[in-house]
Amino acid sequence: AVLFMMVALPAFGAAAYVPSLVVERSLFVRERNDGLYYTVTYLLSKMFDELTLAALASCGMTAFVFFGIQLQGEWVAFWMAYYITLCIGIVLAYFIAALSPNLDVANALLPLYVITLLFFGGFLFRLDDIPPWWYWHSFIDFLR
Repeated sequence: AVLFMMVALPAFGAAAYVPSLVVERSLFVRERNDGLYYTVTYLLSKMFDELTLAALASCGMTAFVFFGIQLQGEWVAFWMAYYITLCIGIVLAYFIAALSPNLDVANALLPLYVITLLFFGGFLFRLDDIPPWWYWHSFIDFLR
């Protein structure tokens, strides 16, 4: 149960990153049209900021969980698995926020997509029970 929560938590927690991109959209478009920076520069700076803070916060949280319940193995491997899942969740949140016309749509689409990932990742259904026409979805599932 702990390992499931450590995989599902970063995916659902990525919803916290959606408002920052949606709310700043008009400011970003205005400044980009004025030639202040490129889209790639904005995206890389946002990602660097978020991923640096996520690395620091996830170190403490995973250490608390790993040593608190006395898991076996390497803490660094546990932290890296959590951090990589968190990074993919943040990128997914930014992707959905960039495609959504407003905050309400983005806040509805992200959990909807994450729930489909839980279905096809083998957590709620066994991989053998997934219909053949949906089995491809399990290969693009980062939670798996």
